Amino acid sequence: QPLGPAASPLNAEILLANLLGLPVLAADSLALDQPIRGVILSNGSKLPVVFGVKVRHEAELLTLLTAGSAASFAQHKGAGGALLLRHKANPELPLLMLKQGTLLCSSDEPALLAAAAYLSQPAPASGASVPGVHLDLNQIALKKGLIDPIQHNWLTQQQSLNALMQQQAITRGRAADLADPSSALASLSSMLTQSLDVVASLNAVKADLQPKADGIELQAEFDATSGGAAQAAIDRFTPGTVEPLSGLPVGVRLAVLSNNEEADPRALGDRVAAGLSGLFAQRMPAQQAQLIGSYFQDLAVALSGPCVVGWLPAVPDSGGFLLAHLADGKAFARAIEGIVRLVEIPAVKQVLANWVGAVTVRPVSGGFELSFRSSSGVAPNQKPGAEAKRISVLWRTQGDRVYLALGSSAAIILAQ
Repeated sequence: QPLGPAASPLNAEILLANLLGLPVLAADSLALDQPIRGVILSNGSKLPVVFGVKVRHEAELLTLLTAGSAASFAQHKGAGGALLLRHKANPELPLLMLKQGTLLCSSDEPALLAAAAYLSQPAPASGASVPGVHLDLNQIALKKGLIDPIQHNWLTQQQSLNALMQQQAITRGRAADLADPSSALASLSSMLTQSLDVVASLNAVKADLQPKADGIELQAEFDATSGGAAQAAIDRFTPGTVEPLSGLPVGVRLAVLSNNEEADPRALGDRVAAGLSGLFAQRMPAQQAQLIGSYFQDLAVALSGPCVVGWLPAVPDSGGFLLAHLADGKAFARAIEGIVRLVEIPAVKQVLANWVGAVTVRPVSGGFELSFRSSSGVAPNQKPGAEAKRISVLWRTQGDRVYLALGSSAAIILAQ
């Protein structure tokens, strides 16, 4: 049987009407040629969303929704006498409110009432006629809508996470794989605090998400407080060419280009060593953590200029790649070997044994191959009789450029 328009939405107006529980005839009243505006409010740990859709013929729409015995919505008065509409058959659908030619929608009644006056005003002129999604957050919105809820949720979760990690150690019959749970949570708290410090030092964030013929384009603008953590982070970014993105392997789904160079390779090594010490605690001697840090220091010395990292979904198996300018070939080879052989360090080896099985490394032409196999001969995620999982790390150099591939199909990626 042919499907009616309500069952098979043919346009955005009918789709939105279905989502809100409106009759199909109400779709003609939705003016989607005008911007849909939305706000996120802070209400303790909750972040209720309210959005407003411009409508044509407000009085006729109200009659369609509420008049007669077949009306799908019932009217009731909210705080301040505001007239709210609730779906009769499905009260879980968002509450609605008509105000100054705008249909306001939210699942949170206080938020709906609080945002009604703002969202029913005419949209700002800037960007109003440009298709896409436009986001504008000032410092108050960033604090109340992002920073405060994240901090609140993290504080309430820390105790339960610590208890859960301790219980898991008892259930497994062995100690935690990494550092003591309380130490691990302290490290996570420190990382979260540093990230939120960056957000807190922003005056405003503007973002535009634009649909394109071949994808979606995102542009973001950050207004940072002078001398703050965000300004320091922005200062570390280096504008540069996008030319490296034109020479990617066939089938790339994701690629990230960075024009940044590590200003102080030794500082990078120290940060890696400190992170490993916090992650593994006493299981990894400080001298060993410093040695691993030196591999990342070598990597920072070896690479210069633009660097691209990316991912291919199937070639025939998924894999990753790195494409960069090479300043020191010997330092690069030394760094990659050291990083690959991290799996042979006792602290790392034990964690891997608990989760993916024994890991061995062997040199191959152009790089290294890692094999994963459990003590019983079958890795935990493999069927009995399956061969060990093998991942290759291969690279080649051409002039001042290096191309590295990672995955079970690394050789195929590298050949492109």
